[in-house]
Amino acid sequence: MEFEIDNAIVDGGTYRTPTIQKAIEFLEKMPDGRIYTTRKLCYETGINPGGFRQYANDIALQPFRYKLGQKVLWGNRKTIEAYGEHVRNL
Repeated sequence: MEFEIDNAIVDGGTYRTPTIQKAIEFLEKMPDGRIYTTRKLCYETGINPGGFRQYANDIALQPFRYKLGQKVLWGNRKTIEAYGEHVRNL
């Protein structure tokens, strides 16, 4: 069951702020094969990039993120999994 506490979602013990929830909802709808940088993700979602930095490492966002050196890349679960496999096979 999902609960809302002070505009944040609590789902299975995971506390998701509105910023994290907004990012997850956007990332889940991204087309397969499309990857964004953090800057592009923030632009597309209207999230403040400075504020998003504090949430970027949140466990709820892990399936949508791939870290490549200093860059963090974002996509839907399927894309990030496939991209990670591609990079490992280079």
